[in-house]
Amino acid sequence: MFDRLRVRDEWKFAGILSQADRSLTLAWWTLLVLRGVLPALFAIAMGGLVQTVQQGGNLAQPLGLVGVVFVLLQVLSPIHQAVGANLGSRTAAWLYDHNRPCGKEANIAKYMSADACFEAADRAMQTHGGYGYIKDYDVERYWRECRLFRIAPISQEMVLNYVGEHVLGLPRSY
Repeated sequence: MFDRLRVRDEWKFAGILSQADRSLTLAWWTLLVLRGVLPALFAIAMGGLVQTVQQGGNLAQPLGLVGVVFVLLQVLSPIHQAVGANLGSRTAAWLYDHNRPCGKEANIAKYMSADACFEAADRAMQTHGGYGYIKDYDVERYWRECRLFRIAPISQEMVLNYVGEHVLGLPRSY
């Protein structure tokens, strides 16, 4: 039964990655490890915070640990989302090129791409503070253009409607 199965081309990413530049491979695996480690660190830090509050102790050290981990999670989450969106859009393009249904993959990739783009631009805007809103800096333009991806050509809500109806089998909601 299993001898008829074949590995799809879009799943061969790990094999291609090992042939790529060593620094790219190292960066990829580092991000994958951090993706699993950082949420665990955050949970441990939150547990320490709750324990300290329950015992009535000093909050400076647990809050510092939570703050550092939280900033790292905020930075790494959009990176993983962008990587996933890139792989999703490539999968959708491959399916489209081979005349296969690709609506689910294309819509999810569009949603993830728009969200990652906006989160990165919003983080830059927040980092620059008031200067990020000035037209003299490119941050304002990036934020404005990335915001547009959330409403055009298809709004995020319409993507969610499509996924709910066609992927999850929910009734039409609009």
